[in-house]
Amino acid sequence: MKTILITAGGTAEPIDNIRSITNTGTGMLGSLIADRFAAEPEVERIIYVHGHKSVLPKTEKAICIEAAHTKLLQKTIREVCEKYTPDAVIHSMAISDFCVAGVVRMEEVGIIHKTASVGAQFHDLEYEDALMETV
Repeated sequence: MKTILITAGGTAEPIDNIRSITNTGTGMLGSLIADRFAAEPEVERIIYVHGHKSVLPKTEKAICIEAAHTKLLQKTIREVCEKYTPDAVIHSMAISDFCVAGVVRMEEVGIIHKTASVGAQFHDLEYEDALMETV
């Protein structure tokens, strides 16, 4: 019997405890792929790792695990691969390629504006490909 790991949906990268930057990934493609694989008799389970508010597969063979941001996605994929040893991985999640490095007060950088007192600093992620490391 086969186990399939599918990632789907978008991610939200937190800026602080209130704000985040998201993308428009819905998980529709991943859910359709999961349901199609579930129709195969040799597929025993589908591990469906998805973003917040993603479309979920209809199949009862799916174990759905939410991973809302990139770092959590990496951790979740590692744990899933250790626990289930998937036979195939389909990575359709729309992951972010940046994360927030820190938040600074605009006054600290010499910019004062009446409507904005806090800004975010971003940097490109040089994150390792969690799928390649674990599969």
